[in-house]
Formats: sequence, C-alpha cells, structure tokens
Amino acid sequence: MAVRKDEKTKKWYFYGKYKDPITNKYKDYKRRGFRTKQEAKFAESEFLKNFLAEQKGSILMSRLIDEYFSQKKKEMKKSSYNSLVNKTNKHIRPYFNNMIINDIKPIHIRKWKDEMNAKNLSLRYKRDIFIMLSTIFNFSEKYYGTENNCLKLEGNFKDPTEPKKEMLFWTLEEFEQFDNVIDDLEYKTLFNFLYWTGCRRGEALALNWNDFTSGFKTVKIRKTINQKIKGQPYEITTPKTPGSNRNIPLPEQLISLIQRLYEYSKEIEGFNDNCFVFGLEKPLSDTTIERKKNEYCKIANVKQIRIHDFRHSHASYLINNMPNDQNLILAISKRLGHSSPTITLQVYAHMMPNDDDKLLNIMNNK
Repeated sequence: MAVRKDEKTKKWYFYGKYKDPITNKYKDYKRRGFRTKQEAKFAESEFLKNFLAEQKGSILMSRLIDEYFSQKKKEMKKSSYNSLVNKTNKHIRPYFNNMIINDIKPIHIRKWKDEMNAKNLSLRYKRDIFIMLSTIFNFSEKYYGTENNCLKLEGNFKDPTEPKKEMLFWTLEEFEQFDNVIDDLEYKTLFNFLYWTGCRRGEALALNWNDFTSGFKTVKIRKTINQKIKGQPYEITTPKTPGSNRNIPLPEQLISLIQRLYEYSKEIEGFNDNCFVFGLEKPLSDTTIERKKNEYCKIANVKQIRIHDFRHSHASYLINNMPNDQNLILAISKRLGHSSPTITLQVYAHMMPNDDDKLLNIMNNK
C-alpha cells in the first residue's frame, strides 16, 4: 500500500498488492488521477474496504471449478478424480461456467434441473451431480467467503412419484423409552445430544472436544461434516448458513453424559482435545449411526424416525414447553441455527399451540 505523485501529470496515485485467498499469489492494484495526496489515500482506503470485499462474490464459476479440481486432484484417487472432472465438465460447466457465483439464483438452478430432467439420466445419477455442484458452492464459501443458498432453496432432484416424507418426532416419553435401552455410552451421548440440542447430524459429528466451553455448559457450532463425497471418507465445511454458527447452552442431564464420555475417552491412547467427540480419530459413520438407531428403536418398541427427526423432536419439545409469546419463534430459531425466524415458522407452524379460543375470547369480550 503506497501513495505517490506522478511527476509528469502532477497527480497522485495509489498502488499495492493483495493476496488471492485460494492461489496465495499476490496481485497488483493501481488507481491514478487524484488531485491531492489526501484524496489518493482516501480512495485507496475505500478501494480496499469496498472493492476487494465485493470480489468474494464476483468470482466466475469457471475459476471456482478449476480451483476446486486443483484441490481435489491432491485428495482423491485418480479414478474418482477423473470421474468428478468428466461429470462436472459434461453436466455443470456448460450451464454455469460463465456465471458469477453470487449472481446464481434459484431460478437458474430450476432451469438447469429442467435441462437435466430432459436427459435420459437416472434419478440417483442426477442427485449425485447436484451434490457435486453443492460441493463447489461449499468450496467457494469456505475459501472465498461467498454466501449463496440458492441450492438449498431449490433442493435436489426429486422423484415425482415419491410421496412427501412426513415430519416425525418423538415425545419426551418416547425418547426416554428409546434412551433407556441404549447400552453404549458413546451412542447414548450422541442420541441425547441430538435430542436435547436439535443439532443437525453433520454438526454433531464434526464436534471436537475443544468445541465445548469449560464445564461442558455450552457447545460452539462452527462446522459440519459431509460423508457423501465420493472418493473421500468425509469433508469438513462451514455450517449450512451463517446463522448456523451459534453457541448452544446445554441442559444438566446432557452435560453429565458428555462429562462421562470425556472421562472415558481420555483413557484411550492417542486422545487429545482435537479428537472427534463421536468417533475419536474419525467421526462415526452415517450408516453405523443409522443401524444402531434402528436396533435401539426395535428393542425399545418405539416408532422408527430418521436421524433428522431428532431435530424435529427437539423443536416440538421446546414449542410445547416454552411460554407461547412473541419470543418463542426467535429463541427456537437461534437455537436450531435457522437463517431467520421465518424459516422456523414455515417448518414448525403446524406444531404451534392453537390460539383460536384466545381470539374468540377477544372478539366476544369487545
């Protein structure tokens, strides 16, 4: 960063270098034509504050894909990497290559899906391609700081004949019935953590022991794990939305379980506070968690629910036990890490207490 006077034009200019967050290479910048030194200094300050900040959202998809390939080539087996490149070049580049990532809207995703649906491709194959596109967006968010949730808003490919999945949840009594048959401390702690925090599965599995505050009274959610990336066991990324970064206070019964698991884990060779809470050296696998959950459901004789339904169960518990006032939705939204209270209301409005009687009383007593 420097300001100089051009002796030929008698005007001031500024110049300097900035570091590209992905390539780690320095790039030059320069602006000329300022009447005073103070003008040039102010202009440079504004340039660095505004222009460079905007660059994070002004990245061409072609560059992102190139950078993404460059990273994956170091991490994946050759066959998996070649498959990734071929599928991306065939199904993603033709539509998105010349677009700026922050200019991509849900309508663009919808039109791209329409083009994919017109091809003779299986539903599973199309869903795999959607996940590939999603990982490119995650890569951009992680290294460039971009924020674009158009993929989440539009959603993956769906089978038009597939019935909509019902939102299931357990009452506290049903969860306790399930919890009472769990004979493994690690899984007991995991399922209690999911029920009493409402965390997403990936957020729970990404936790390290140093994500807890002293005394395990609060957990910091700053990352998530994706185990559906072909060619690698898992990928740690930022959470689903900026609102997903949150601190969650924990109830006493959960703190007690976490403390017991910590004391048990400390005795295992190689343990340190950077280890995964659920899995130690590597996170527990999605398939193993699903299998254990199904086994315990069968033994406990409770209805089968999905892992994500633990999150719905937590929301249901809060809705039915918190005072019904204007702060209810906001408090639940923050705890669940939704991007806004509007999302919470859209998902859980049907669980809210029915206030028809209150409304009638107001009108009858006018």
